[in-house]
Amino acid sequence: MRRLLGNDRAKARTRGGSRSAIAALVRSCDPPELVVCLLRLLSQTPITQMNRDYISQNANSTPDYKRGLAWGWGYGKTVHHHGEYRLETWILTVEPPQFSRQDFTKVSQISFSGKMLIFSFILVITALVMSRESWALSDCLQEQERLRAQVRMLQTRVKQQQVKIAQLLHENEVQFLDKGEENSVIDLGGKRQYADCSEIFNDGYTHSGFYKIKPLQSPAEFSVFCDMSDGGGWTVIQRRSDGSENFNRGWNDYENGFGNFVQPNGEYWLGNKNLHFLTTQGDYTLNIDLSDFEKNSRYARYKNFKVGNEKSSYELDIGEYSGTAGDAFTANFHPEVQWWGSHQKMKFSTWDRDNDNYEGNCAEEDQSGWWFNRCHSANLNGLYYTGAYTAPTDNGIVWHTWLGWWYSLKSVVMKIRPNDFIPNIV
Repeated sequence: MRRLLGNDRAKARTRGGSRSAIAALVRSCDPPELVVCLLRLLSQTPITQMNRDYISQNANSTPDYKRGLAWGWGYGKTVHHHGEYRLETWILTVEPPQFSRQDFTKVSQISFSGKMLIFSFILVITALVMSRESWALSDCLQEQERLRAQVRMLQTRVKQQQVKIAQLLHENEVQFLDKGEENSVIDLGGKRQYADCSEIFNDGYTHSGFYKIKPLQSPAEFSVFCDMSDGGGWTVIQRRSDGSENFNRGWNDYENGFGNFVQPNGEYWLGNKNLHFLTTQGDYTLNIDLSDFEKNSRYARYKNFKVGNEKSSYELDIGEYSGTAGDAFTANFHPEVQWWGSHQKMKFSTWDRDNDNYEGNCAEEDQSGWWFNRCHSANLNGLYYTGAYTAPTDNGIVWHTWLGWWYSLKSVVMKIRPNDFIPNIV
């Protein structure tokens, strides 16, 4: 232990000197080690200081004030113990000298300087703790901003990937063929290219199923279901069977075609481009087979079915009607309904390409693509309900002249064949 009541005046610290030492310490120590450095400084600084000469000079002063005055000297040091720093302090006391009232005032002032040193030390420790919390908060905010930037970047990448996936799906969906089920397309051995299913039938292939055809103006082959029943040679352009396919689609999907081109009862739309290629190579008959959920069936047949080109927005043109379901396409049954419900000479509309005669958007309200007027007396691409339904609009699979606007049909098959088709029966 170092005795503090010695002759070495140079080691005595004044209040100003203590402040300078603390300032120098703060500048020289790293923030995590600053508390330990301060404790080391405190170990070399007496809590209360007084010059021994001053004690000697006033040793014989009036003793009236020596009661209650404890004259002491503090000494401390930091000790490293079990991985922690601990401040150990010893207090040396001497017999209180006899001071005059004036001397007691001086001692009190000197003691007050020691208290100021302790108070300054507490302030420094408090400032350090607050600074450390401030540094931690700043680091936390910076880390949050960095993570937010990473999240935004990942969200952008995900959106880009979603767009690419949607584009690929759209391209593949135009003519969907599962690689594992390509044998569902009947192989004709590459003997020739067929313009439609009637040519395939008359070439001796009388089994219904998917075949490849290439209309005269079509740039490429595409898959289609050929219905070889009911006289044979029917090219199926649309099918509804179970509601498994979404028909609330945009212009591009309806233009290129979409749906299930693998399963025999799969729902699909052949595509407005393909309808145009097919119906411009001759005069075709459209046959529509309809059935409800009570096992009833009807049909409607139209001569000279034709679909215009893209420039005409795939305008519909139909001729003479025959059948058992009623003429919902032309709505000739009533002049007032024909004005707004006929589909003759109507352009094709989708939710993103409004070509109807309605002040609103029929395709958007009825959630399908179709040859809308204001809006329809027939809509075979509507939403799939199970029979009678209620909705804000008559947006089911509707053939008005049979079951009205508020009954949605169970199944629909739209198929075409040349007007002058004659089966080649050998």
